[in-house]
Amino acid sequence: KGYDFLGFVYCPKQFEEEKEKCPYKEPTKSLKKGSKGDDVKWIQWHLNNLGYKLEIDGIFGKDTDKQVRAFQKDNNLVIDGIVGKNTRKALKDKYGNI
Repeated sequence: KGYDFLGFVYCPKQFEEEKEKCPYKEPTKSLKKGSKGDDVKWIQWHLNNLGYKLEIDGIFGKDTDKQVRAFQKDNNLVIDGIVGKNTRKALKDKYGNI
């Protein structure tokens, strides 16, 4: 429970919208430019839902690389274009907090 600025009690969870669940399984390996498949679609899906718009085509090409680097920069991660465990965790954490 929490209180708003006027002192009214509210239960934030009760009013949260149900977030869409990712239809792709989280990758277990690092991915980078040249990678392909559903692992890449997981990355693209998360980036899209965080406002980094790109086509979900399962191809880690120049557009995905550009958006991954932008996400890494915006989240104070190493900007290397590689989606390893730290970038995956940040993608999951950010999606859970929008």
